[in-house]
Amino acid sequence: MIGVNPRWLHRRRALHEAFDRICEPPDGSWLAYLGRHLQTWSTAEVAARWARADRDPGSSPAVNHVYLHVPFCKSICSFCNYERLQPRRPALLRRYEARVIEAIEQLAPSLRGIAWHTLYLGGGTPSVLPADQLRRIVTALDRHLDFVPNSSRYIELDPAVMSPGRLDALLSLGFHHFSFGIQTLQAGVNADHDRGAQGPEIVGQRFEELRRRDIHDVSCDFLMGLAGTTVEQILDEIRYTIATWRPTWIDVYMLTPTPSYLDRHFGGSRAAFDAHMGPFLERGPPGLAAIARQFGYVWNRGEGHALSLYEHRQPPVIDDDGSQPNVYGEFTAYTQLASEQDAPLHLLGLGTSARSRIFGQGWVEYRDPGDDIAADGPACWAGHDVDLRDDALCYLVHVLRDTDTLSIDRFRAVFGCHPRALFPDALAAWDAEGVVVGEDPSQVLLAPRSRRDRVRDLLWLVPEERLEWEIGRRLGISLAPEALAARLHPIGPGSTFGDWRIERLSPARLHLQHPDGGVALRLRPPLVPGRIVPDIVVEGTPSPASVDTLRAVVRILRRALGATAGRRAPA
Repeated sequence: MIGVNPRWLHRRRALHEAFDRICEPPDGSWLAYLGRHLQTWSTAEVAARWARADRDPGSSPAVNHVYLHVPFCKSICSFCNYERLQPRRPALLRRYEARVIEAIEQLAPSLRGIAWHTLYLGGGTPSVLPADQLRRIVTALDRHLDFVPNSSRYIELDPAVMSPGRLDALLSLGFHHFSFGIQTLQAGVNADHDRGAQGPEIVGQRFEELRRRDIHDVSCDFLMGLAGTTVEQILDEIRYTIATWRPTWIDVYMLTPTPSYLDRHFGGSRAAFDAHMGPFLERGPPGLAAIARQFGYVWNRGEGHALSLYEHRQPPVIDDDGSQPNVYGEFTAYTQLASEQDAPLHLLGLGTSARSRIFGQGWVEYRDPGDDIAADGPACWAGHDVDLRDDALCYLVHVLRDTDTLSIDRFRAVFGCHPRALFPDALAAWDAEGVVVGEDPSQVLLAPRSRRDRVRDLLWLVPEERLEWEIGRRLGISLAPEALAARLHPIGPGSTFGDWRIERLSPARLHLQHPDGGVALRLRPPLVPGRIVPDIVVEGTPSPASVDTLRAVVRILRRALGATAGRRAPA
């Protein structure tokens, strides 16, 4: 067991208490994405990060995925809270296609040597794209990326806009897993939610078209909580769907209402919606468990708002030549998380708002120029650099959010080391705080906790600067460089104080230079309620001759920050 500095332990406890009080973290997985100062990158800058990426990181073979986001729908469902556009103008679809293909072509040289195992077309509704556009985009992906033989290929579709022609085009391109949103089989309820009068006839037609083409890998979604439905109706519809069409997978979501949804369907009353939703939350999960037993499906209770029923399947099979048997029951599942496949993961995301994960290098999101899909110009990207520790943090918070056990062998297969090598202080704190129980060297076993307490345990894994960044954001004290520049103005890069000179600003830091050497002044949000001026901590060791002048600089900066404490700086 590694010892832990008592002063550090005390300081972290105070930080966690303030973070819990101010930020009220909703879920452990949320902690992986804190404190990130987003940067805007060109495609060339993203390509440089892909070029640096390890082609086969970790000690387990990587399983890599491509996601194409199609941000169009035939209509906007009234419950939808995602980024969507209606395909009203053919010119808009052509611009989307041209921008995506341009990005593929520009990234392609930096992606050589990466084997891609899955392709997922999601949205939005990919099936609103005409068959010729689907063919051109997928052909560009096949031409420029190295997909393994028989790569797993998935597409989301809208039953009302899928046609035999589109289906045949997709089959010719290697797609074999199809997913569509049913939500409810009640045509009137669908129409009332701007989905068209979709009922059992349309859904059945799509299933039959797939079956006639020997496609059985089909999944669908239902939504609990739609206005005009009851939990018993939705459960009956799921029974009918399984008995009639036997999909391989059913995802069931609990509706999270937007303000506009409450206004339209519940008179703006959250209380009325909660009263309507109560029976779904209470009787939905046990009802789904009973359906799973009735039909021999596997029941996944999940967490939060998502639940699922699925047929038992064989684990993924990778042949010696790297290919995958493209048969029902043997497949590589698409995922965006290494924790869901226990293998290193590269994810290439293309299309408006699609996210990429470059293992150990960066997390980035595809954007349209000016966030306007109708604008001219190439794609741009919003993201931040990461390292192995960042990817490991994401892995740990997703695994330990839902379970008490971390397998050392599985972690090592992904990251090539023991978790203590990447998180020595955090695991030492877990030892000191009684979070870890047992001494089995093959695993890290955590004491059983409530969901809220588990989030508090996971805070030890997060670098303190990221917790401070989120606290500052919640308090209106942005630590972004542009916000610091606005608060300190006219003090800034180039300002001198005796022999000290401000060289530059970075997230939460001012970098100072002296003839004897440099230091960084790190800004931390106040943890004491009522205080609004950031604390300043010196990082580095100034020379003895420069200490007094540096103290004077710190006093000047504190006064400058205090003078602007009531102003909101840019986020």
